[in-house]
Amino acid sequence: MPPDRVIAFKHRLNMRGQRSYVQNEAGRSAIFCLVEHDCDTLVCIVRRDPFLATAVKALQDFKYMSIPTLSAAQLKHALQCAARCDGKLTPEEWLRVFRYEDTRSDAIEMARYDNGAGDHITVFFTSTGKALVKGFDHESEVSPHAQENGEVWPGMYDGLPSDLLPLAQDEAAEYEDVTFCFWSVDGTSWDRGNTLIPDHVDDGSSWLLSMIQMDAVEFIEWARDYYEEGFDLLGESGVFAEFSKGGRHEA
Repeated sequence: MPPDRVIAFKHRLNMRGQRSYVQNEAGRSAIFCLVEHDCDTLVCIVRRDPFLATAVKALQDFKYMSIPTLSAAQLKHALQCAARCDGKLTPEEWLRVFRYEDTRSDAIEMARYDNGAGDHITVFFTSTGKALVKGFDHESEVSPHAQENGEVWPGMYDGLPSDLLPLAQDEAAEYEDVTFCFWSVDGTSWDRGNTLIPDHVDDGSSWLLSMIQMDAVEFIEWARDYYEEGFDLLGESGVFAEFSKGGRHEA
């Protein structure tokens, strides 16, 4: 295995000092490498160990979950706007798809998308500009409910900063109902756990992220289909007006 391939794998998996996992189709995991070596040493280890060689080869059939394309501030704005629009289109709060709580605590705001069919995303924003996104696709094979042991997919929360862990464990976040998770500590870039997903498995991150990153035009397209005739209560002009606003959320 050429050294440049080893470097690529190390970069892709962020493996230095961490355990990395290969997940097989039966849902079992195996630690395949704990990287504390330079590339030449790792090449020798892989060549000597058939299991490691097989595991590294298997990485070609795995992928990482999708991550947001928006910054934390942009994501916050998109969710505030969607919640304001949904609030005006759906008087009954318990029926709303989008919710935003800017008074959850002095330092934490929370947004949530819930389609009522078992799929949801919870997003926390801190007063220091950090953000945590945790999502759940109830039909995904990544779901703990699809595993024989009923446990969260290996590596899901690996590397989650200690100050964000209580948010993931918040009752509203439903810690164990998770098929993807990522966070931002600088408000711009996004990190995720050391989780590999088989190429043929959908963790729900792609389609669920599209629901919380909509601009006005995309929200209108979705809302016309979702609310049907009820969309006229707000209309296109109302959506554009809400998405042009900044600042705090108003239900």
